[in-house]
Amino acid sequence: MTIVTPLAPWIAEISLSSRRRSAVLLALFAAGAWIQWINGPFVRSVAMDNQIYYYIADQVAAGVPPHVSLLDHKHALSAMLSGWTMAAGRVIGVDDIVSMRVLSMVATATVAPALWLIAYGVTRNAVVAHVAALTALGFDDFYSQGAAGVRPQVFMAVFMVQAFLALHASRFALAGAAAMAAFLCWQPALIVCGAMAAALAIGTVALRKLSRFSFGASSVLLLYESYFAFIGALGPQIFQSYLLRANLTGHVSAPLWDSFTFIVRDGRWGLGWRIAIPLTFLAVLFSIAVAAVLRPAAMWRAARRDAVVTSLVVAASLATAFTLFEHQACPDRFFLQPFIALASGVVWGAAIAWALFRSSGRHALSLAMVLFWIGTLVSTVFAESYHPRRSDHTLADQRDLAQRTRRLHDEYGFIGAVGCPHMLALAGLENYDPVGLVIDPRVREYLAATGGEEGYRPTPKPMPAVLLTSRGGEAEAFPWLRKEYWPVPDAAYQAQGIRVWLRKECLVERKKCLALFECEATSACRMLGHALPAAAASKGG
Repeated sequence: MTIVTPLAPWIAEISLSSRRRSAVLLALFAAGAWIQWINGPFVRSVAMDNQIYYYIADQVAAGVPPHVSLLDHKHALSAMLSGWTMAAGRVIGVDDIVSMRVLSMVATATVAPALWLIAYGVTRNAVVAHVAALTALGFDDFYSQGAAGVRPQVFMAVFMVQAFLALHASRFALAGAAAMAAFLCWQPALIVCGAMAAALAIGTVALRKLSRFSFGASSVLLLYESYFAFIGALGPQIFQSYLLRANLTGHVSAPLWDSFTFIVRDGRWGLGWRIAIPLTFLAVLFSIAVAAVLRPAAMWRAARRDAVVTSLVVAASLATAFTLFEHQACPDRFFLQPFIALASGVVWGAAIAWALFRSSGRHALSLAMVLFWIGTLVSTVFAESYHPRRSDHTLADQRDLAQRTRRLHDEYGFIGAVGCPHMLALAGLENYDPVGLVIDPRVREYLAATGGEEGYRPTPKPMPAVLLTSRGGEAEAFPWLRKEYWPVPDAAYQAQGIRVWLRKECLVERKKCLALFECEATSACRMLGHALPAAAASKGG
C-alpha cells in the first residue's frame, strides 16, 4: 500500500497484469482519438486564437520563424512543432490542416493513458487509475481543442503530463526536457519545472537527480533558443517572450469569486453534479494545506520521500493560485485539468475500490475491469462535440474566402490582416506586417509606446490597399484607420466575422470594387469616389 495524500492512507493495492494494462492504455488512447474525431477535425473551421497560431505555424513551414512572422508574447514551441509537421506533410502531399491536426490529435490522445500510468504507478490501485483517466476523458473542451490543432495550452498539458510520467519512471533528464517543453509552449508551465526541481532538491540523492533533471531542461531550452539565434530572430523572440509583458502598466485580476467559478464550472458544466469533480480537487488541496499546518514534520518527511507526489501537489497548488490570479478563456483551464483528474481518481477511485472489496471480495478486480470498460464506453458515447455548434461556417467556407483573398492580393498587392491572419495562411500569403492581433492589451500598449500620437504604422513601407480586421481592438491601435480607409460591407467576409477596409483612393475604381467585393456601391462611397479625384485635381492646380 502506498500513501498518496493525508486524505488517502487507506488505498489498497489492486494490480493489473501487463496484458490488461496494455489493453487499458490502448482503449484510453482510442477513446481520446474518437472524442477528437467527433469534433470534425478535417471539416471544422480554424477558429479564434487558433487562427493566430495556425498562421505562425504556416510561416514556420515556409521558413519564417515565430515572433518575426507575427508579434506574440507566448512561447512558440507548439507552433514550431506544427509548422515542421506541415513542412514534412507538404513533401508527401498532405494538406497543411490535416498535418497540423493529426499531430495535435495524436499528442492529445496520449494524455489519458499517461494519467492512468501516473495514478497507477503512485497508488498501485487500478481503480484509482481508471477513475483518473476516465475523468480526463470527460474534459470535452480539451479534446475539442486537440482536434483543432496547434493550441499552446494543449501541447503544454501533453508535455506536462509526460514530464510527471518520466519523473515517476526515474528518468530525470527526460522529465526535465518534457517540463521545459511545457514551459516553451506556455510560460506559466514554468511552475512545473520549479515544482519538480524543488521536489528533487529536498529528496534523497538530490544532487545526482537534480543535475540530470537540470541537464534535460537546459538542453531543451538551449536548443529552442539556438533555433532563433541560428535563424537571426533571437532578439525579437527574447523581447516578445520575456519582456513584452512588462509593457502592461497594471494588471487587474478578476474578483476571487469569478476566478473560483472559472475553475469550478469548467465553462460548460454549469452548476450540475459535475462540479463535484473540480470541487474534489480543491478539497484535496485544502486538506493537504491543513495537514501541513497541523503536522508539518510528518508532511515534510512525506514530501522528501516521494518526489512525484510532492511535485504534483506543489505544481497543482501553484497552478491553482496562478489561475485564480490570471486567466482568460477556457484553454487556460488545461493547466489544472490533469491535476483535477488525478485528485478525482484518488478520492473517488479509492472510495469505489473500497466498495468493491466490501461487496465482491476476490472478484473486485474483475468487477473493476467491467466498470472500466463501461466507463470508457460511456465517455465516448456521451462525449460532447463542439463542432459545428460553435460556428456556422466550415473549413471549406474559409478556403473559399481565402481564394477571394488571394484575388484581392493579385489586384491590390500586399494585404494586412489583423485578428484574422489565417485567411492569408489558407491563401498561401504572407501578412503585410507582424502585428496580427491587437485585442491583447499588452500588444496595444506596446504599439502605443512605439507609434506616437498618430498610432502605430509599419514604417517605412507604404500602407496596403486592403486591410482585414477581426476580433476588435483596431480602433484603439490604429487611430488613422477610419481617416484613410473605407469599410467595405462585403457579405461573405462579414459572415465569418471579418471586416474589409479599402484605402479611400481605391474607391475611384468603382468597377474594380464591384467586381472584387460582394456588396453594392452605396451613395456614400460613390460620393467619395467622385470627390477624391476632384480634390486631387484641385490640390494639383
